[in-house]
Amino acid sequence: MNRFRTKVAAALVAAGALITVAVAQAATSDTLGVTTVTQRIVPDSSSGFNFLTTGPGEDYTVRDGSEDGGTALGTAVSGRDKRRTSVSYFGQLTDFQLADEESPLRVEFLDPEGGSFTSAWRPGEALNPQEEDAMIRQFNAFSTKPPQLAKGGVKPKMDFVVNTGDISDNNQYNEALWNLQIAEGKTVNPGTGVDPAPYVGNTALCPAGMNVLDASDPGLYTGVQDRDEWPAPTMGYFWDPDQPDPGPVTVNPFADWPSYPGLMNRAQRPFKATGLKVPSYFVFGNHDNLVQGNAWGSEIFNQIATG
Repeated sequence: MNRFRTKVAAALVAAGALITVAVAQAATSDTLGVTTVTQRIVPDSSSGFNFLTTGPGEDYTVRDGSEDGGTALGTAVSGRDKRRTSVSYFGQLTDFQLADEESPLRVEFLDPEGGSFTSAWRPGEALNPQEEDAMIRQFNAFSTKPPQLAKGGVKPKMDFVVNTGDISDNNQYNEALWNLQIAEGKTVNPGTGVDPAPYVGNTALCPAGMNVLDASDPGLYTGVQDRDEWPAPTMGYFWDPDQPDPGPVTVNPFADWPSYPGLMNRAQRPFKATGLKVPSYFVFGNHDNLVQGNAWGSEIFNQIATG
């Protein structure tokens, strides 16, 4: 969509298949088809930023009531692996809350106010489309490789994947569209940018006295994670991978975060999604139907989002 942005004063859970397939984000093929029984992704506590590293897996546990405050749920019957029949083998995704992080309808600028105005922004949300694509590669790896076999050593094939809501974050059409494109293996363009032309027909993109940011290159990121767009007293409230620690600011919880120059611009680049190998179904969530998951859409919100 064509949008203008003004300087406002003053930003998964992937549940696995039916039989506890825990899906870890995979950047390389060596972790495809690996469940948390074999390996987990854990924080590296030796780092202030908490980089992620691999850790040992967690085996299945039968709740027999011996744990603190536990309630016995039953005892595993010997030989069940030779008797069980697969009724359905499916995958579940939920709460991607995939955000158009460049949208003027975002309310990250409220986060510095504190109190009830928090969590409108998440530091890594610009990479959500690529993360979702990585999750889908994991589901594809499990589509013919269930973590448990049925009777006779049969490997049931995955029947479908269901996404149980909040595929989008802000009740925006383009956010929902990206989810469908990722699931269907289409080309995804996460950058919404601006139109470099000052006018669309006879209509000015910005009202008089306002400037289009990054108009010379619509592919550049425009948003709260670009410190150049914020006044100095408030620039520390958001992580800018180009300059995590720009110097003395009022608040800067991200001073020891790593620097990844150009990351936000690269996150806007189009990419070809892998696509699910099995049918997919989507369920409505509050973020799919409400602005920021809280308010009904209205013409006023539309005007803010599109100019």
